[in-house]
Amino acid sequence: MNVKQYRKRLEEQVASRKRDARTKPARRPAKSSTRSGQQERINAIDRMRFDGDSGDDIRNLIAILRNSDEPTKLRMAAFRALKTASFLGPLFAPHRADFLKTLRDVATDPEPEIRAEALETLAMEKVGIAQQLLSAGLQDPENALVPPAKAIQLLAYDDHAEAAPLVRRILARTRDHGVKEAAVRFLASDPGSATVFRRLLKDKSQPTRLRSLTATGLRVLDPKGFEKAARKIVEDSKEDDDLRATCLGALTFIKDFHKTRENPAFAKKVHKLSTSKRSGSLKASAKRFVARHGN
Repeated sequence: MNVKQYRKRLEEQVASRKRDARTKPARRPAKSSTRSGQQERINAIDRMRFDGDSGDDIRNLIAILRNSDEPTKLRMAAFRALKTASFLGPLFAPHRADFLKTLRDVATDPEPEIRAEALETLAMEKVGIAQQLLSAGLQDPENALVPPAKAIQLLAYDDHAEAAPLVRRILARTRDHGVKEAAVRFLASDPGSATVFRRLLKDKSQPTRLRSLTATGLRVLDPKGFEKAARKIVEDSKEDDDLRATCLGALTFIKDFHKTRENPAFAKKVHKLSTSKRSGSLKASAKRFVARHGN
């Protein structure tokens, strides 16, 4: 989720709370050890409206989030409400420092759900401790606060140039496809990763999905390198048809690759693909190339 999507989600939460609000503001949820009492407290939090008189409610929510003795579901409800309140600007300003301090504290919480949410919020707020904790976890997986793919995703919220060398090392050594994909997405804007991307794109032992993601990044990082590799992929009958279609689509429409499009030998090979018995996606891409640039 990027920052724009995050803001949209919070806007939807604010609108939802306004629609569902009762005439009277919800009272501060009282403590209860029973399951029904816990749900009542969660419901009360979900009904909260925030205005100029909500200072006590916000302080109470921060106390609930901080308290590891409270049930996780209740703490998460408090967390959701606080994130909504934090989006309301000046109303939340007097509580912002306390909220951020609490997030720093619960970023190492015993509950995985709590610490993951805290780290995500800190990362989106560009608070330095988030990058430190996430980077430390990638270097020491046994003591990591979140899984490596999640850590890489969260690191991308901040100016992540400093973390790029670490993520490249993770990409080189991991066998987890999810971690590899997260690393490729992270490095897609890192100029220092062009060589890594060229190598991955050429590596037929890598999953097609990963190579497709790599192709997308390499188009930006090294257009000439991408053009050369993509052309070889399109011409190689032993390559995956979906990857060939992806590469051919880029070569067809992106203006940087006019040298390939103007090459008669390449155009002839693509024309043959358009009438071949290859997959539907590759044939469709070949037909688009022929229709746009001739044979």
